Amino acid sequence: MPTKPTENISRGDIDHRDGRVRRGARNREKILDAVYDIVRSGESLPTAELVAQRAGVGERTVFRHFEDMEQLHIDMSKRVGDEVIPLVVKPIAAGGSIADRLHELVARRVKIYEHLAPFRRAARPARASSPIIREGHAQLDVAMRRSLRKALSPELVGLTADSVEALDAILSFETWDRLRSNQRLGPIQSARVIEKTALVLLQP
Repeated sequence: MPTKPTENISRGDIDHRDGRVRRGARNREKILDAVYDIVRSGESLPTAELVAQRAGVGERTVFRHFEDMEQLHIDMSKRVGDEVIPLVVKPIAAGGSIADRLHELVARRVKIYEHLAPFRRAARPARASSPIIREGHAQLDVAMRRSLRKALSPELVGLTADSVEALDAILSFETWDRLRSNQRLGPIQSARVIEKTALVLLQP
């Protein structure tokens, strides 16, 4: 009776294969960590060569785990999204005044945007050519808009559609990024500008 192929596999073969899989998983994580750390430090999207150097692997190893640099950037964006989404969806305490709820909402967005900023800035070139990255950013923006409506729902009912859209724009990452990058305001002053502007829009 012929021997099944699987019966010829030794325990050593299995251990070797498992070890190779674990090493591969570690290398993949090291590569992703390298890109994450490089971008978080304020640099633009790195080359495969720089990623390989930072991760301590060969450049060929980078492309063994990631089809191309776009896929690496996509996976990094997913990681960042997973980090901030719990704070995005966390409910704002109900029952407070509009000023109190807005203050908490803006303070929370300061944390989110300061964390997101280097990654979104670095992803701009890739975003232009990557529908997946654009979709990921759009999904997070939708979640942010939903959190705004939940936090300020009683007040939004009385606003015109234009005022609601203006409020969404004022509280957006793009406004935050302009204040921080173009106008070179610090986080505290940027938050104050956004909060004051939003309060004007929320007046009956």
